[in-house]
This record gives sequence, structure tokens and C-alpha cells, in this order.
Amino acid sequence: TVITISELETGRFLDVNETFSKLTGYGRDEVIGKTSHELGIWSRPEDRSALVAAIRQKGQVNNFQVAMGTKSGKAISVLLSATLIEQGGRNCLLTSAIDITEHLEREKQLRESQEKFATAFRMSPDFIAITDLETGEFLEANEGFQKILGCSAETIRGRTVFELNFWHDFDDRRRFVREVLEKGECLNFPTKFRNASGTPIDALISSRAITFEDKKCMLSIVHDISEQKKLQEKLQHFQKMEAIGTLAGGIAHDFNNMLTGIIGHAQLALGKAGGDSAVAQNLNTILSLSNKAGQLNHSLLAFSRKQVLNREAICLSVIVRKSESFLRQLIGEDIVFSVRVLSDAAVFADSLQIEQVIMNLVINARDAMPHGGKLSITVRIEDIDRAVADRYQLEKTGEYACLIVSDTGTGIGPEVIEHIFEPFFTTKEVGKGTGLGLSMAYGNIRQHGGFITVYSEIGIGTEFRIYLPVVGDRVHTETTNDERNPASGGNETILVAEDDITVRNLNRDILELAGYTVFEARDGEEAIQVYREHQKDISLVLLDVIMPNKNGRQAGDAIRRINPAAKILFMSGYTDEYIRERTDLGSDAELILKPVSPDRLLRKVRETLDRASNRYRTP
Repeated sequence: TVITISELETGRFLDVNETFSKLTGYGRDEVIGKTSHELGIWSRPEDRSALVAAIRQKGQVNNFQVAMGTKSGKAISVLLSATLIEQGGRNCLLTSAIDITEHLEREKQLRESQEKFATAFRMSPDFIAITDLETGEFLEANEGFQKILGCSAETIRGRTVFELNFWHDFDDRRRFVREVLEKGECLNFPTKFRNASGTPIDALISSRAITFEDKKCMLSIVHDISEQKKLQEKLQHFQKMEAIGTLAGGIAHDFNNMLTGIIGHAQLALGKAGGDSAVAQNLNTILSLSNKAGQLNHSLLAFSRKQVLNREAICLSVIVRKSESFLRQLIGEDIVFSVRVLSDAAVFADSLQIEQVIMNLVINARDAMPHGGKLSITVRIEDIDRAVADRYQLEKTGEYACLIVSDTGTGIGPEVIEHIFEPFFTTKEVGKGTGLGLSMAYGNIRQHGGFITVYSEIGIGTEFRIYLPVVGDRVHTETTNDERNPASGGNETILVAEDDITVRNLNRDILELAGYTVFEARDGEEAIQVYREHQKDISLVLLDVIMPNKNGRQAGDAIRRINPAAKILFMSGYTDEYIRERTDLGSDAELILKPVSPDRLLRKVRETLDRASNRYRTP
């Protein structure tokens, strides 16, 4: 305890103890005869004035909290008590003080901690509550309850989980509480709760046994996992469809081999049989059925995404317009049919396959409206963000062409939608459907790098949406200007790197006839050397992907290190998918596949030269 004796009027120190010196840093000789003002002992001089006034009135003061200055300039908090005494005929103060700086700091930290906890408790998106272990009464709850279950914390305090019908299955609660009682806690317990409207909500609840207001309680955190559950179910559905697709593709492959043998032998036998004989009629029946089996097999291949696609850049609106007249005849006069084209975006697609998908959707819509209704097809652009891309396992984000087929038919129940894209699943009568139309549509669109969705309400109608990634610039006709006009040449210099001498000579001749100057290289190493020597002259590098002594990717990386702005066009006889998987060119690399016509080569070269930038990923 600090003890001092000082004059009441002047504040001059007459005596101090050793604790005062340790606390303030002033030696006794530095203090005696000096005033508290001279030493800066009172951080706030008005505190001393208030102390003196209180002493004159009452004769003493207890537990007066003040800030005391020290020799180092640091202020400390003290709890001060003072008594008026007389010494040598003068009114003096006998003062004792206790350093409470650390105590106040601990109080401050505790207060801040409590405020942080209160803020976290109040603002947490999860539902946090304290409930009586025995009765289930809510003693405290945060506003997360309202976000998850739709009623405020105020409405549940003082009520029990039984009154609120909070648990979807109270057997779950009994098991949960038993574990908390036995182990002191239960973490990530999966269960369902009911919201204010009675709808079940998937959740994880974690609780720990605590004592609160002298009661045995549980501190619980409830985390809503409804969205995660939906995503998990969606992923499981995708995995199931992939597994079915793999199985379907395997069956179709083996089935094709069998059909080849059946059709071949049947045709050989037909050539030996008489044209009008009973045997010939039987063989024709076999051939007819085999052809139908082949069509069925084609549908399986479409679902498994193993069919060969003849893809080209084409407007989705062009495909719809081409099919419009036929579709009107298909649906009949009692259905109002409309087409809206809000975008002429180009997609990279097999137009025949897309037409087949549209036809299947339109037929299904027609069958869902036996007494007439409305059927519409809309083409527009939609932006697909990363969250949607991840949900549907898409490689690309950004602009997708969206084709919407909607009807006012009978609608589809949720139990049917769950299986709607599975092969051989159908709700139609026997003989009226194979159950392969929508599975084929699903496989087709997935093979095109897109996805298909369905939304339906019983008695309202159904809407299918097809999304396909947009490619290049939007076009307005099926035939582009590039296809109508002859390919143009140029006067730039091009480095051609190709290990096959025949192809290298051919490409050189094509480019030189078009006006270009050509340097040649036999492999990746030579390409780098030639580029290093003539980089100021070379405007474009044409690299074969698979070459000895550094492949195209390695040569391209080295050339980019010499000149980061170098324009590079890759060429290969392997498939696009094979190349990207094995050489990691990146999705934005310029790539042309062999065999390539002179005209297409010149177009691609001119296009690459004219493009503002030409990039691919480098290490």
C-alpha cells in the first residue's frame, strides 16, 4: 500500500513510504519538499481539487479512484483513501493508495470478451440456445433461430422444445440428450427439426452440458444443412447417372458387335433365298427388327455420351427455326405453339442431335396436353456462375445459350422427376414409349458440354431448359461470312515446326502461295533455335503438338520465354480431348486438328494473326 503525508493546501509532500517510490519511480529525496503538481502525480489536477473539497466537507474520503502519474510518464490507476490530520500546526492529508491498474485491465478484457461472446452469440447465422436438460425449456436463444426456423428468440424463451414441437422425431432427442448426460457432450448429431410452418429441416446439432443459473443445461448449436443435403443428393444423382451411362455404353458396344453379325449373316442368307419365299420374309423381318435394335442402341450411346458427334459452330436459333414447321405439324392444331428468339448466339453443336432433343421434348409436351394447351420454345442467353457450374459439373462459366421448352400440360410429380432422365424409365403405357427419349436428351446435352433441367407443377405445366456454352462471336445465319468468302493470305512471316516432312512441305507450299514467308523446323528444339534467330521477323509460330526433341507445348513455353507476346497456333492429328489431357495446352490455346484443308488452315492462320492476343497457360 502506498502511504503519503502532504500539505492540504499546497500538496507539498512531507513524507512517503518505499512502496510509493517503487510505484512511481521517484526516490524519496526527489519527492520530499516537492508538490504533487511539480511531480505530475495527479494525471488530472481536477481530481485533487475534488478530493480536497470532499476532505474539507467530510474529514475523510474512501476508495476514490484516480489516475496517478509516474516518473516514466505512464499513468496508473489507484484506489485512494485520505484522512485530514494536523502536523506541526498545518492541515495535512494522510493518504493510502492501492494500485488497481492490472485489476482494471482484467475487468476491461473480461468485459470485451463478454461483449465479443454476446455479439457472436447474437449474430451467429447458426441457432445457438441454452436449454434445461430435464425440461427442455429455452433459457437463452439467439436470432439464428429466426433465420433457421422462422420464429424470434423472444417467442421461444420460457417455452419447451415439446411445446414448440421443435424436434421432428423426439426419439432423436432422447438419444441425443442421453449421450450429453453420459458423455458431457454430443457433437454433429444429424437430425431434422420443424420450422414455424411445420416443414422439416435437415440439421446438425452439437451440445455440451453446462451449469447455467444453477441448473443443469445444454449449450447447443444447430447448423442448417438443408442446402448441403440438396447438393449431396444432386451429386449422388449425377454419380448414379454416370454409372448408368457407363453401363449403357458398355452394353451398347457389345450389342453393336452382335447386331453387326446378325445383320451381316441375315443379308448373306437373303441373297441365297428366293425373293418371295417364306424364308426371305423371315429374314426381312429379322433385318427390320435389327434396324430397330440399332436405333435403340443409338439411344443408349447417346445417353452414355459415346456417340460420334458432327459438331460445328451454329446458331441455336437457326436449329429451332429449321425445325419449327415440322414441329407445328407434329403437335396438332389444338395446341397453341409459339417460338421466341431473344439471341442469335452460336454454339458448338451437332445440329441433328439438338434437333432430336428438341423433338423429344416437344413430343412429351404434346402428350402431356391431350385436350390442348400452350407450348412455347424460347432461345436466350444466360450467365452461368461458378456455383451453378460446380453444381452441374461444367468446365466453363460465363454465357450459355438457353433453350426453354414449356407447356401447360398435366405436370410431373417430384417422385417421377427424380428418375426422369434414367434410361427405360417411362410413365407411358406399354407400347407408347421406350423410356429412352429424355435419357438420350440428357446424354446428348452433357456430351455437348451443357446441362438440362426440369421444373414442373402438377396441373400447371412443365418447363425443360437446355444450356449450351456459347462459342466465339454471335452469328445470325447458319453460314458465316468466312465460309462464303475465300480464305485470305498475307505478307507476314510464319515459322512452321513439323516432324513429318510431307506435312511440313505441304503447309509451307500452302502458306507461300498465299503470300506468306515461311521458316521451317523439323522438331521442337530447332523451332526454338530458329525463333531465337529470327524473332523480330516472325509473326506466327505454327507448332505440331507431338514432335521429337521437345514437343509443341515445351517449344511453345520456350518461345514464350523469349517473347511473351508471341502468337502460337498448335496443330495435331490427335483428338482435341487427347491433346488437352496429355499436353495441358489449356482451354484457351489456339489448336487446329488434322486433317486440315488448305482453306481451313489459311482461315485459322489469318484469324490467329488478326486476334489481339493469343494466350495459353505457361508453367
